[in-house]
Formats: sequence, C-alpha cells, structure tokens
Amino acid sequence: MKYIKLSLMALVLMGVTTSCFKMEEADIFDQNAAERLENAKNEYSKMLTDKGGVWAMEYFASTGEPGYVYVMKFNKDGSVDISGDNKWVAEGLGQSETFATKNSMWEVITDDGPVLTFNTYNPIFHIFANPEDIPDTEEDEQGYGHEGDYEFDIMSVKGDTLFVEGKKYRLPIIMYRLSEETQPVDYFAGINKILQSTNITKFPDLLLTAGNGHKYIVNDISTLIPSFYEQGGYKIVDQVSANAIATEKGFRFIVPLELYNTTGETPVPSGYYVQHFELQQDGSFLCTDDNVSRITSLPVNEIFPVKDYAWEMETTTMGGEFATRFAALAAEVKSGAMRATLKGFQFKYDTKQKSYSFYYEAGSRKGNFWLNEYAFDGSNNVKFTATGTYDSNGGVMIKNAASAQSFLDFVFSTSYDIVQENKLNPSRLQLVSKANPEDFFFVNVK
Repeated sequence: MKYIKLSLMALVLMGVTTSCFKMEEADIFDQNAAERLENAKNEYSKMLTDKGGVWAMEYFASTGEPGYVYVMKFNKDGSVDISGDNKWVAEGLGQSETFATKNSMWEVITDDGPVLTFNTYNPIFHIFANPEDIPDTEEDEQGYGHEGDYEFDIMSVKGDTLFVEGKKYRLPIIMYRLSEETQPVDYFAGINKILQSTNITKFPDLLLTAGNGHKYIVNDISTLIPSFYEQGGYKIVDQVSANAIATEKGFRFIVPLELYNTTGETPVPSGYYVQHFELQQDGSFLCTDDNVSRITSLPVNEIFPVKDYAWEMETTTMGGEFATRFAALAAEVKSGAMRATLKGFQFKYDTKQKSYSFYYEAGSRKGNFWLNEYAFDGSNNVKFTATGTYDSNGGVMIKNAASAQSFLDFVFSTSYDIVQENKLNPSRLQLVSKANPEDFFFVNVK
C-alpha cells in the first residue's frame, strides 16, 4: 500500500499562508528576536481566547490511524476545557461513553518560535502521547503508544484558522475558531452524522468519478483510512491510501492524496490530487478541491444482480396497482386455503437451483418463482422475466390463491427505472414502472 509522505510542502498544498498578524516595518527592525517572539506569543494567546475562545482542533496522532476532532475552550486564566467524542475518550476515562469534557492547562510559550502547549495532563487528549501499548491491536506499542503530540509549533494563521504542527512528530494540524455559542455535544452530532453516512457494511466498494476522467474504486471509507485504485486495476498492488478525519461537513485527508493510474503494466502517479470532501444532499461526497470529483456507490446495474444480495419488497409503501394487487393477494393467502400471513417477496439468487428467483414467505412456507437473468438497459433500468417454472411451494400459491398469477404477471409486465435516493448507500431502492410512474415499490437489501 502506498502512503503519501508528509513534508513542509504538504502545508503549501493545503493552502497555508503566512501569518495575518501585521507589524509595521519600522517596528520589526526596532525589535530584537526575543522581543518579536514575546510579541508573537502574546498575540497568539490573545487570539486563542478572543471571541469566546472556542476552537475545533482536527488532530492527527500518526499517519496510521484516522484523525480525531476536539473542541477546546481556551480560558484567560490559563485553563482549557477539552471535549472529545471518540473511542479513546472512553479508553482514557475507563467508561463506555465516548463523549466527555475535561479541564486542564494551556499556554503559548516560545522556543524557536511560538508553541502551543497543553502542559498539564488531560486524560482525553494526552492519551495519544502516552508511551503505552494501545489496547485491541496486534502490535506491541509499549514505549511509544500512538506517537501523538501535545505541543504544537504555530506555523501560521489565516483569518480564524490556525495552522500548527506537532512539535515532535511534525504532523500538520488545523484549528478553526467556532462560535462562542457552540455546544460540543451538538458539534460532535454533526460529525457523527458524517461517520454514520460512511458506515455502509453491505457495500464496501464505492466509486470515485474523478475530474481527471478516470474512475477509482474506494474501499474502507468507514475506517477513515480509505484506499483508492483505478477501476479495472488490482487492489493489492495498485491502491494508495491516506488517513482522514471526519468534519462537520464531510472528511479530509491529512494532506492531499495523489491518485495512481493503472493503464500500463505498473501503476503510475496521475498528478491528480484529492483532499477535501463534503457530504451532499443526495448522500454523495463531492471533492471541493475541484467541485467535480464525486464518491458514490457503484452503479445499480453492478449492485442489484450481486448473488449474495436479496432485495425484499416493502409491503407497506407500494404505490398504485402494486399496492392494490398485493393487498388482494395477502388477503386471499390469509383467508383462503393457505391460511397464512404473507410476509412478502424478495428478488434473490438461489445457490442450489443456480437461478434468480422471485421468492415468497407465507407463514412457514417458502416458495420460488424462477427468473431469467436480470435484464439491465443502462445503469438503472431493469426488466424481470419469469421462466414460467416454480418449485413445489410456488405451485401451492398458484393453486390456492387465484390472485397470485395476477400479481406475478403485473410484476413481470414492465421494466423499471430504479431510483437511488442516497447516492452513497443503495440499501433502499425504489422501482418505478416505466408503463405508469404511479405504480412503484421499494426494496431493501438483505
């Protein structure tokens, strides 16, 4: 796996500018180095406590794990209230809750330049600097732990954004001023919404349609250490990866990630970088570095036929004739010779029969109506065709429920436009009849 290398150039790529604090030219030459450092220390101390003193720190301990957001309230008495919501908060306090706020001390000191230091122990923040073995990992980290910093060289400032760098391990870290009214719990709720959007266990493969004209498979986005490799390439040898951090709006990589192309025998750098992604209303992640590249699920025609997936009809949200005919069938199954509750239907693949099936459950009875391969026209239009054969329990339904054949014929009579409301997570899809858009049903992946 290829990891990007961190350097001072990374800060340039991240758009870091020089300090916005201004001094008159005459003042600079009138001061010696010690005086200039002292003035910078005071300016940064004042900046951190101004306007309520509330900041978000996007903290990275190492390049081997994701970043973690902390909300910090810097007080003029030298104390700081640090709030976090991650598993290490729970670890540091020996509790099950992942959110907590703890008070400790802070100071801006001078070294070769101004340094922000958290100089008394805070159990939810300094845990990253503890040289102890990390629980629940295969490696023995005794003696170095997470390799995180608690002192930070202040590199530059741009408006209400502060760019710092870990004093020992040199990772770039960004701090943003937040509104004085910001409640940490609410702020973390926004971040957790982003994390939840990436937790797509059924569909681990995502697709980045990039602005350079190439497409890349994205894996492990929920871990915040996603990998990318060009579609058609080989994951093990072609992927590149970097650690990321979830923010209120989306996620970003610690530094820009260069994607690799695999058009030849060996992967080559593309010269194309991505770093910042924001969650969109349709569920996709848009890369704001170019406002073109977008992460979505794989196309529906690649997802729906996967033989490991079963797609279950929602029985309570059907529209038009589907609702009418299903209700009639369910009533007949319940009151007629079958004497059972019709739980519903699924589109699935039967491994024993080696065939797709329109499968039903009614009470303890399970039956199949065999289907041909799903016929896709484009990426989101499908037609289901019955073979005209079924298993013994399929025959029981046909024999004992007169409305069964009518319902089946209607399902197979049209092609469907598949509407994917969440472009990242296709777990729930709407199938809309091409013959009449008022006839539709939803399916959920199982």
